[in-house]
Formats: sequence, C-alpha cells, structure tokens
Amino acid sequence: MFFTLCAGKYPAKKTRYHRSKSSFAPPPCRLAHLHAVPVERIRKHHQPKQRLHAILHSAQPDEIEQDLIALCQVLQAHGLDLTQCGITGSLLIGAQQASSDIDLVCYEPAVFQQCRTIIQNVLPTLTEQDWQQSYQRRDCELSFADYVWHEQRKLNKGLINGRKFDVSLVNTCLPPITYQKCGGVTLQCRVIDDTAAFNYPAEFHIEHPRIRSVVSFTATYTG
Repeated sequence: MFFTLCAGKYPAKKTRYHRSKSSFAPPPCRLAHLHAVPVERIRKHHQPKQRLHAILHSAQPDEIEQDLIALCQVLQAHGLDLTQCGITGSLLIGAQQASSDIDLVCYEPAVFQQCRTIIQNVLPTLTEQDWQQSYQRRDCELSFADYVWHEQRKLNKGLINGRKFDVSLVNTCLPPITYQKCGGVTLQCRVIDDTAAFNYPAEFHIEHPRIRSVVSFTATYTG
C-alpha cells in the first residue's frame, strides 16, 4: 500500500515523495514501533486495481507498461479475470525505470492459482542470470540451489518480453488476525497443511505437540 506525501523527494520522482520520519507507537499486542505517515500529510492513496486499469487503457504506455499490458493480454487470453488483479511495486506509484520488474497481485485465491497454471504452461521461466539477480536481492540464508528450487516450484515468477514478473496473492476473504510475539524458538517439524502458504502472512500448519502453525511475513518463505 502506497501513499503520496505532500512534500519531499523520491529518487525517481523528484517532486512527489519522501520518507517520513514519523513513527507509530505500538498497541500492546505489537512489540515494535512502526513507520507511519501523519494522515494530514497524505495526498493520494495508490490503489493497485485502479492503477492496473489505468495502465491497460493508457494511450501512451512506456516500455515497462507495454510489457505489463502484454502480460495481461496473455493471462486474459487464457481466461484470467483481470478485474481481480492489480499492480504494485514501482509501477503502482509511477516510479518505474527501464530495468524495473512487474509486480502483479491477485485478490482471489482461485484467480491466483489460475495465474500460476498459466505461468507454468505458457510463459517462459527465468534465466540463470535472472535467478542470480533475484537471489542477490533477496539476501536470504538459503543456498542459491535451494533458493532456486523453492522459487521454481512456487510457479509465481516468469518472463514477458525478457522482463521478470512476479505474482502474489492478497486474500481479501481472510479476517484480520493479530499475532503477539512470545519469544524465540528453533524447531524442526513436518508441514501437514500448506493451503494458506501464499496468504499474507503465509501460514503452515505443522505436526507439533504444542505449536499449531508457523506464519511468515517474508516472501522467501511464502509458498
């Protein structure tokens, strides 16, 4: 979720954005201070669905927007409902550059799964160089081989006209859940249900005498 602020700078759009130094004191259930922007400084709420619709109907799309349109045309040609999709990342706020990736989001689990099927059967996968770049940006504790193995099985990444795209799920049907930190623990267990593996946060039900499930807010361990 992105908001336009009323003053400051953003690297790619020098007159529109800047980082606010404000913070939000946490409620008792969240043991951390959160970055926040005062409401009076918000000028615009950037919404992924509306932004995708605007790009698809743009009279003069730029190079990356043309690739997004091409991707959507492929997905739509195979029956995907684009009204349940949106665009996030740099394209959402108009800060894209020539090297930018495409970050598509689906708002229904069925649409997301359909999108994964299309990616698997129709669209090309990432090259070795693409995987190397993705791995370096992620900076995770997995080895490169393990990282690529897991990312490939997720079937939510691919290429369109040589440009990398990524598809994620925002399950709007889920009720809000509050988690509270209780302390650190290291365990080894077996996942018995990964139905919610692509939700945010991802949830994995596990086989354990005391712990019912594990959640992750990190994309590396989603899916």
